[in-house]
Amino acid sequence: MIFSNLLIGNYMKKNILLAPLLTFAMVVAMQPSTRAQSPLTTTDPLFVLSSASLSNADDVRAFPGRIEQYIPRLKYKPKKARRLLVYVETTSFRTPGEPYVNALLDMLAKKTGAFTVEFSSNIDVFLPENLSKYDAFLLNSTVNMNKGGVPVSEEATPEICKSILNFVESGKGIIAMHGAVDNFNNWMAGQQLIGNKFTGHPWTENGAWAVKIDEPDHPLTAPFKGHKGFRIVNEIYATTSPVYSRNNQLVLMSLDMSDKTTASQVSDPDQDTGFSWIRTQGKGRIFYTVLGHGGGRKALEFENPATIEHLLLGIQWALGDIDGVDATPKGTK
Repeated sequence: MIFSNLLIGNYMKKNILLAPLLTFAMVVAMQPSTRAQSPLTTTDPLFVLSSASLSNADDVRAFPGRIEQYIPRLKYKPKKARRLLVYVETTSFRTPGEPYVNALLDMLAKKTGAFTVEFSSNIDVFLPENLSKYDAFLLNSTVNMNKGGVPVSEEATPEICKSILNFVESGKGIIAMHGAVDNFNNWMAGQQLIGNKFTGHPWTENGAWAVKIDEPDHPLTAPFKGHKGFRIVNEIYATTSPVYSRNNQLVLMSLDMSDKTTASQVSDPDQDTGFSWIRTQGKGRIFYTVLGHGGGRKALEFENPATIEHLLLGIQWALGDIDGVDATPKGTK
């Protein structure tokens, strides 16, 4: 699966030079004795490469050097020290973007100080006594989260389901990226929490799709500096009602179906397909973006300042560090 460059006005780069690899060491294959803090988590962003990753390890190691120039300055100071949990499901379908996203999140934590980050692929990290340590968790393109091969559901994993709902409704945050919409297929409340369910991805990495900025004046789309839209080579999921609805979430960006190439992938040219959105549940905050699918030298979705800052702002909002953000749904398209 391959990405190409994101095209946004002056951000368009026809040639991106490889930057020197950052000097900090990243361990590719971990032995159990090297895992940090507890058996549940690690501080090594590339621990996923020790399992059946679809990504090229050498390219993943080079990735931080390519994006260092795009890491934004922190606009919103954390109200307190924030802890972010990043979960990768390694026992189901994998996307090549997993280690790239992990590496990016590690860089954002270290370069901006917005949060500290820990990584896990152990489903028990969602049990209440473990999850309570964090201010938010991020689902890194997770597909079919499961315990011992049994998908998460109210019947099979009631304690985990209850823990996740209590976590967000108590005032904490969830960030869901890319394949996280293909995650809770046996748990309707989980689908509603994220704001979509998997029904396919008609838009593949074999095309450049038009995206429009639905909320150009919103704080979380500020990195796009008022641009009306852009094109991106990406795998984009269909968004399906009634789980996905502009009555349930504020859609920040969506596919531009006035573009003939983009509209040609589906039978209904008026289909509303969200790209990034936010919603609230109880006292908590949920941010979703379709970004995070790809990997490899041609995967340039995050070799761009706008997409990186959009992700950072979404994370900070979910953590509770950006006040005054309007998340009110605006109704049908």
